[in-house]
Amino acid sequence: MDIKTKERIRALIGFSNADENLRRIMGFVSENQVKGDYAEFGVYRGFSFISAYKFAELFGIKDMRFWAFDSFEGFPKIEGIDTEHIWKTGEYSCSKEGFLNRIKRAGVREDLVIAIKGFFNKTLKKKYDIKKLAVVYVDCDLYESAKDVLKFIEPYIQEGTLICFDDWNAYKGRPDRGEQKAFNEFQNRYKKFKFIEFYNSGYNKTFLTLRK
Repeated sequence: MDIKTKERIRALIGFSNADENLRRIMGFVSENQVKGDYAEFGVYRGFSFISAYKFAELFGIKDMRFWAFDSFEGFPKIEGIDTEHIWKTGEYSCSKEGFLNRIKRAGVREDLVIAIKGFFNKTLKKKYDIKKLAVVYVDCDLYESAKDVLKFIEPYIQEGTLICFDDWNAYKGRPDRGEQKAFNEFQNRYKKFKFIEFYNSGYNKTFLTLRK
């Protein structure tokens, strides 16, 4: 679904599938006292990021920082199997300054936000001051990008971590494309935890991490 359609739906009904998903996610984190930060990969103009912050605030979640990872230049060069979709290089571009200004206007506390600019194949090879992640929000659409994200989060996930994929059913829902392909490979490689379905909106899908 393109961003203009998403914005029209939000304007008409006041919320999106992502909003409902994040409401459930933050309710779970609060009820089960899952400690850790929120990390979103592919923030664009901050729609989901703002919702995550607002629901965390609503549920009284303390000590959660909000990490925003994005190239802030749109999609990288589309290559390989990712070329089979409608995505275009540079699509979903929003400057870092534009993103930060928008979330500030929405009331997000600046001191809780860490925004990391750059393409994932470079920025996610670095170390950051993350101890654990309570919520991982994957909205990078591409197989190659999602693969980088999942490799990066391995040291930070724990029992109770929720991993949400915003475009789970892109590529006509094929399990060998996009975010699904990256996650299937991740599960096969990462044997410490198992992942069960937490919430499925039809396009977004969230998994709960449990220790084996």
